Amino acid sequence: MKFNWFGTIDFSGWFSAPESLEYRKSLGDDAIYEYNHNLALLAANYIADLLNTQVLGSPSQVGFMSNVELPINEPYSFDLQFKIEQHILKEYGLRLKLFHFKDKWYIRLSAQLNLCFEDFKLAGKALKRTLELNLNEL
Repeated sequence: MKFNWFGTIDFSGWFSAPESLEYRKSLGDDAIYEYNHNLALLAANYIADLLNTQVLGSPSQVGFMSNVELPINEPYSFDLQFKIEQHILKEYGLRLKLFHFKDKWYIRLSAQLNLCFEDFKLAGKALKRTLELNLNEL
């Protein structure tokens, strides 16, 4: 039979699930929400200030994710999006997600319990340095 195993070769997620659920319970849903929400807002405002752009939407629209406008004046192309994302991944070891909406480029930031503000500062600096390059030469 071809392709008879559709599962994972890494079972660590399954083995760590009970401890993860216990940890989440010990913190409480309200504290997790507050941490992630505040981190998403802080990160978005930091990166928007760093890039001299703005956050898409209002703070009340932010749950754990926020979107920050990017200072890219190029028309959208999947090729350019891919090149920017790959450059950041190869040069900085960070996976960032860009997207295009209403003729503007954005980055989507996702706050998680295992992240801290320093992670977003690093992402912002990597993004700023990348966008200062000639994007057509990436």
